[in-house]
Amino acid sequence: MNTEKWNTKKQLIVNYVQNNDIGGFAPIVMGTVTLIDEAQTDESRQSLVESIRAIFKTIDPNKVSGAFRTGKQPTLPASVLSVLMTVMATVKSNLQDLFNSDHMANLLIPHGKSKDMGDLFSDSEQYAQYESKRIEARLNKWYRSKIWDGTLEGLQTLNFPSMEVEEEE
Repeated sequence: MNTEKWNTKKQLIVNYVQNNDIGGFAPIVMGTVTLIDEAQTDESRQSLVESIRAIFKTIDPNKVSGAFRTGKQPTLPASVLSVLMTVMATVKSNLQDLFNSDHMANLLIPHGKSKDMGDLFSDSEQYAQYESKRIEARLNKWYRSKIWDGTLEGLQTLNFPSMEVEEEE
């Protein structure tokens, strides 16, 4: 694993450890991160990364951290990706709470063009997954369009471009 790739992964790992209660795993993960930084060869670095990956299968089974995300790799900077993953974990939890509140399961429906979804969501997990994908895509678009700066604070001060309106004479 090259240094650039490791630094991206490291930032996601450290952010996850700092922002989540992972109990006794915290000193193990952070100690291993230090060992990886000091590793002399790519082979020794890779074996240590694999040990962190094994721990993350236990402490982050839903891959919220983004450090060991599978599939298409995001192109966002690690600092933005870290914030995005933290925000999305909160969003999913809040969406599940919304779905489980009084009458909402019967009021929240998928978009009409959503294939194989039926008329209602089957459970809070399906609803949270559906809506959070849309929110994550929106945040990605806002970051790329420079509407959002990629920070938690930036979500409070989104900078939407103003639309110019021609006045009639």
